[in-house]
Amino acid sequence: MMEYEATLANGQVRIHLPFAVDPQRLSRQLLREGFPLAHELHTTDTQGWGHDFQANGYYPYWVYPDPEHPGRSVFAFNPQPEDVVDNGGADEHVELGERSARVVRRWVPVLERLRQAERPS
Repeated sequence: MMEYEATLANGQVRIHLPFAVDPQRLSRQLLREGFPLAHELHTTDTQGWGHDFQANGYYPYWVYPDPEHPGRSVFAFNPQPEDVVDNGGADEHVELGERSARVVRRWVPVLERLRQAERPS
C-alpha cells in the first residue's frame, strides 16, 4: 500500500487521498456490509459510517471532498492516544500509531476500489 499524507485538523486524522471516492458507490458497499450510515441530504458528496455511531451524529469514519485539492477525497477518523502530533508547522502533522495505521490499512484499499470514474477532458 502506498503512503498517504496524514494531517490533524478539527480533532480528526485526515488521510489525503490522491483520488476522489464515489460517495454513492461507497454508500451501497457499506450498506451491503451492514454498516450504519450518516444520512445528510445537503452533503451528498460526504459519507460517514461505522458500528460505533452515536445518536448525536457521531460516526467514526468519514469521506468527503478534499477542500484543498479539488477532485480528491479525504478519509477522516479520530486519532488514537499513541498517534504523535507535531505542532511545529502551520499545519499539524500526525505520525500514526499502530491502531490508526490499522484503520488506514483496513479502509484505504476499499476506498481505492470505489474511485470516482475519471471524466474525459
